[in-house]
Amino acid sequence: MREHLLVITGTWAVMLGVSCVSAQTAGDAGSTNLNRLGLSYRMGFNISAKFKNAGGYAGLVNPRQTPNGAPFNYDNGYIYGDATPNVHPGLTWYYGYDARVSTTDFELSRSSSPANSTLAGADGDPQHGLEMTYNRQLGAVGRGFWGLEAALGFADLTIRDNRSAHGTVVRITDTFSTPAEALNPAPFYGRFEGPVDLPSGAPLVGLPRVDTETTTVLGGTTVVGHRQFDAQVVSLRFGPYVDIPMGGQWTFSLSAGLALWAVSSDFKFDETVSIDPAVSYVELPSERHQGAGSDNDVVVGGYVSGKFSYAVNDCVSVFAGAQFQYAGDYSHREAGKAAELDLGQSVFAMVGLDFSF
Repeated sequence: MREHLLVITGTWAVMLGVSCVSAQTAGDAGSTNLNRLGLSYRMGFNISAKFKNAGGYAGLVNPRQTPNGAPFNYDNGYIYGDATPNVHPGLTWYYGYDARVSTTDFELSRSSSPANSTLAGADGDPQHGLEMTYNRQLGAVGRGFWGLEAALGFADLTIRDNRSAHGTVVRITDTFSTPAEALNPAPFYGRFEGPVDLPSGAPLVGLPRVDTETTTVLGGTTVVGHRQFDAQVVSLRFGPYVDIPMGGQWTFSLSAGLALWAVSSDFKFDETVSIDPAVSYVELPSERHQGAGSDNDVVVGGYVSGKFSYAVNDCVSVFAGAQFQYAGDYSHREAGKAAELDLGQSVFAMVGLDFSF
């Protein structure tokens, strides 16, 4: 992108120089020029993005199975009805656990995490672009002149983020009634048929849960991965301007007005979420989230611009200046995740050429 900008800028410089020589040869030098065309290279700063809804762990992804092939329905174990519902109503032998959460009660837990982590302040400064302007002089104001300005610009933005984040774990713990005798030491994996292969037998456990407790653990998940936001931004500005002669060949110009940004973006992410075993009591498999897609929208705002110009001759000037732009956020959502481009307080340094005619 930078090489293309330099080539375009150089081509314009040559064209403007040739046009100016032709105009002077035709005898137009020294005439009042009411029109001005310009081309500038722009370097943007304070353009950032935030990546929202990072993380998220659905839970119940435990790949473990009971001896009878049923999935673990809790992170640290399972409980199902056994083969003797009529013999022991409301009780079961078909339960198991990797680790005991409590020494007095039989507790099983499930862990999940909402996708609500935000990674703010990601930037790719500086960003690069081009802008073409047209100014039409309409009248005099004091020692200067005023008129209307229109501009069409283009910028190619890339913002990458490789930071990690931590999310909240929501742990739901169900408690089941236990008999007077102690449960077998962990790990224990009961069968649907009952304790047929346990010489000492196993106590029955009440199948309906007797209590449920929800615990929130801050920072219980770790989110690692990569996010990338690419955008092609076409800008359109329109508003009044004023030129103030500074003496000699110097002029200061000030302009302000309405700005529109047409944004076409690509957003992709690849992240892995894991839960701390100290929170879930067991080692749970990590979850991977991937997504990519394109979107577009228009953002409305305003601008204030100032520049100093030096007249090389009657029709060509070189200039340098700065521009402040204000606009709302541009949001791109993909597979539940979001990238928000902040154009609210962007600043552009610019250098270029003006051609008056």
